[in-house]
Amino acid sequence: MPDKKISQLVQLISANPKTDVVPIVDTSVDETKKITLANFPMTESAINHAYPYTVDFDGGTGQTRNLTGTTTSGDFSNTVDSVYIGSNVNAIGDHTFFQFSSLNEITISEKVTSIEEFAFTFCSGLSSITIPDSVTGIGAGAFELCTGLTDVTIGNGLSFMGASIFNSCSSLTSITIPESVTGIGDLTFKDCSGLSSVTIPDSVTSIGRMAFLNCSSLTGVNFLSTTPPVISHGTFTNVASGAEIHVPLGAGYPATYGGLKVVFDLNI
Repeated sequence: MPDKKISQLVQLISANPKTDVVPIVDTSVDETKKITLANFPMTESAINHAYPYTVDFDGGTGQTRNLTGTTTSGDFSNTVDSVYIGSNVNAIGDHTFFQFSSLNEITISEKVTSIEEFAFTFCSGLSSITIPDSVTGIGAGAFELCTGLTDVTIGNGLSFMGASIFNSCSSLTSITIPESVTGIGDLTFKDCSGLSSVTIPDSVTSIGRMAFLNCSSLTGVNFLSTTPPVISHGTFTNVASGAEIHVPLGAGYPATYGGLKVVFDLNI
């Protein structure tokens, strides 16, 4: 946005949060200063309704579009490095960012309710992802083979962790599963070789086939439920030698569970 007097400003119909600015009067020095929209302090409610347009950056060049959903039909270039999913979007479609190895930053607004299958598969440059509370469904393999992914925050809207969601995310070291989740699907964390600990809330009643297969660094699993969830074949196959399951004091678990020693030491 070029410099203008305040009286010359008009309402924006779209905005670039990294380059567009808002004038701020600093009465302490009798000056008008500028702050980019991306750095503008906002309430949580305002953030949830802000930036309806989707903005992406490719080699420093920004593009702003009015999308209501994303697909594989050329919405984005596979060399894009930063994407803000605007609040007009309610679903990130299947394979939208498949093999986007340059993508290193993604912000998902609170209006997105679903992330469909293989949406971010092979996004090896993506190091962190925050999944907002609004997301109630994540498709199979959504973050599979995101080998650079180290930090995952999952909102409390998700009820089921589908098959292979984080399969082969080898840099992921720990994850906390929200209390909204009732089931973990097949192969969800398979080959997460860096995963060293996981906490499973008492809301989880079932864990799928080979969900933690080949998690070779996994030494501790905390089950917060006093009643063991149903587990399937090979759930904890090839985890770290000496790995233990920790459960609440007095919980109704056997001495071994899923092939691992059970330790009754959680005070919850």
